[in-house]
Amino acid sequence: MPERETPRGLQDALDDFHAEFAPRVMPPGSAAVHTMVRRRRRRNRVVTVAATLVAAGLGSYALLGAPAERAVDPSTSNDASTPPAASASASATSPSAAPPSASESAYGRMSREELAAATVDLPAWSQDGCPSGRFTFHGESTRSGTWTVKIEKLVYPDVDGDGSAETAALLSCTGGEAAGQVVVFDRDSSGAVTTVGRVVRTGGAVKALFDVAASGAQVQVELGDYRGCCGESEQLPQHQWRSYTWSGTAFQQVDGPRSFPPNPNVADLSVTATDLVWGTPDSNQSAYGTVTVTIRNHRGGTPQKAVITFHMSGDIYLTTELYSGLTGWNGCTFTDPQTARCPVTPPAPGATREMTFEFRHGAVHGGGFTESVRIDARLPDGTTAPDLDGANNQDQFMTR
Repeated sequence: MPERETPRGLQDALDDFHAEFAPRVMPPGSAAVHTMVRRRRRRNRVVTVAATLVAAGLGSYALLGAPAERAVDPSTSNDASTPPAASASASATSPSAAPPSASESAYGRMSREELAAATVDLPAWSQDGCPSGRFTFHGESTRSGTWTVKIEKLVYPDVDGDGSAETAALLSCTGGEAAGQVVVFDRDSSGAVTTVGRVVRTGGAVKALFDVAASGAQVQVELGDYRGCCGESEQLPQHQWRSYTWSGTAFQQVDGPRSFPPNPNVADLSVTATDLVWGTPDSNQSAYGTVTVTIRNHRGGTPQKAVITFHMSGDIYLTTELYSGLTGWNGCTFTDPQTARCPVTPPAPGATREMTFEFRHGAVHGGGFTESVRIDARLPDGTTAPDLDGANNQDQFMTR
């Protein structure tokens, strides 16, 4: 029988299909794995297009009047070069016709349950002791020694732009000083979970990771300069959203602030006080003296408010009855006979503020006692704010 010529349109489609899937040499390393996975995903789409073109070409070939083949009875044929007719069941189980598994169809998109059962490569944390390297999750919260790694949140960006989402996970590690990081995971050609890379982690000025979101190829992370938990007020941290994209080798920040400004609630406040010198008793047998308190803001922000705390010893008693009307005590609270707390507005960074407090005592009084005064910034909710240098928040003065 004469050899038939393949139609030009069909031959072009087959040539394109062959060129697309010619063998390629892959470079070693994780980047090669992700490149291969992206090619596999593109191949699946091209296979679909090529199959459509082939089907269309064969249909057109038949419609153009291709000569009919002689019917062959498989039961009587002895021609070894002619395979038996493919059964419907055989064609249904061929690789090209098999439906993709859940993992294959989802590619790098994983549910919490899937990631919570996976073995992954965890990048290093900012906190020593947190597990890194090869790590197997045993649920959404996995204990490793004295540390616990927890899957906080998952989002699904398409970081490599191949049309299929990867999984970005906000992870935490607790057990000592808390740590956090955002890591992107994918799947390789076998369906195993691979680590694309770490987006960002706590460390340095970044004390907390609060949230994660996805927008196209971008991974967006909400960071804080303080944790706002674990003994810290929720009003303490500054919150910033920063966006990151995958460069092919690492995640790089592309949008959002790159540093934190001075936290307005945190400063380096110091206090000094002059000695308390008693004057001559008046006709009511009351002696008076003053203490000048100097508050300095060395650096940082400007807290909305602060509190000066006096703690007296010896025979000095701080009560509302004795100190009402005396200089400096307006608005102060006398918590016990030897402790008083007075609200004060802190100065701006680099500035100082002086305040004078008048003390009162009976005609008979002792000298040589050591007293103390302390300054602490306060958050809007009234809790104590951290200080950038806690060593200079207190001073002592003498009575004489």
